[in-house]
Amino acid sequence: MTLAPIDQGMTMHDTAQQTAEAIAASAASKGMYTGAGIGLGGWWTSNEFLSLAGLLVALLGFSVNWFYKHRLTMAEIRAMEAREAREAEEHRARMGMY
Repeated sequence: MTLAPIDQGMTMHDTAQQTAEAIAASAASKGMYTGAGIGLGGWWTSNEFLSLAGLLVALLGFSVNWFYKHRLTMAEIRAMEAREAREAEEHRARMGMY
C-alpha cells in the first residue's frame, strides 16, 4: 500500500487521514481473507453455519476494503489535479514574466 507523497498542498490532517484509511483498508483485506478461510473450513467440515459465517465475514471485509480503496483513490486523484493546477498556474506566471 502506497500513500501519496506529502507536498505543499497537503496538511498534516490530510496525511493522517490517508494513513488511517490505509490501515482500515489493510485490516479489511485481512478480514476478507479470514472470512474466506472460515468459509473454506466450514465447507471442508460440511458445517453450514461456519460456511455462511465465513461468507458473511468475507463479504463484509470485501465491502469495507472496496470503500476505503475507493476513498483513497479519489483522494489521490484530487491531490494530483490540485498539483497539476498549481503547476499550470506557476507556468503561466513564469511565462508572463517574459
